[in-house]
Amino acid sequence: MVPLFVLILGIVGAQAQCYNDCSCIPGRLETPKSQFSVPDAFHNFNITPNYLPVPPQEFMEAPFSSVDVNLGAFISPLRTIDLDTFSFENGNVDKLYTLILIDIDSPTNLPRHYRGFVNLLAMNLPSTLDFCSGHIIVPFTPVSPEIGTGLHRIIELVYEQERPINIEDINLYRLARSRIITRIGDFAETYRLGNPLAGNFFTTQLSYCNN
Repeated sequence: MVPLFVLILGIVGAQAQCYNDCSCIPGRLETPKSQFSVPDAFHNFNITPNYLPVPPQEFMEAPFSSVDVNLGAFISPLRTIDLDTFSFENGNVDKLYTLILIDIDSPTNLPRHYRGFVNLLAMNLPSTLDFCSGHIIVPFTPVSPEIGTGLHRIIELVYEQERPINIEDINLYRLARSRIITRIGDFAETYRLGNPLAGNFFTTQLSYCNN
């Protein structure tokens, strides 16, 4: 008969091996560059006009620490844990900006074109998109699509503000609690953001391991 502690060690070892296989990140990943322009990519992935009325015209660098984001390239949820520095060209040093990262395929009881789980919302940012110099309304949370909900599109957008936004607005408090934006166009209109200047997006999915 095999001693109990040997069985336990075997089970723990097997679990550790499974966790290592499923959770390790083998270095930095280079995602393929898109052959499409930013507006075309947003149309090709049915982000515009289904969810976002007008696409951004400019590419935004929106990397995570272990992977770059490239207009629809697939990224494992494990690689979305640590944000890196966001940046875009043609920012105006005299203007303030709003940055949003949102999962438009989050499963809710709303119709698909209403869905939108906010992973990050920061307002009153300088053109450098430095979080320390603005206001974080919805703190960053890593992307975590539910198992079995298919492919998720995570979009990242930057808007130029007309004026500083009052972060004491009750609707922003509610948004910070719910993390749901039903229509990004309505949200932009409410805060006079206009159309997004720059953007990027990626796809992700969570499924069970095969082994």
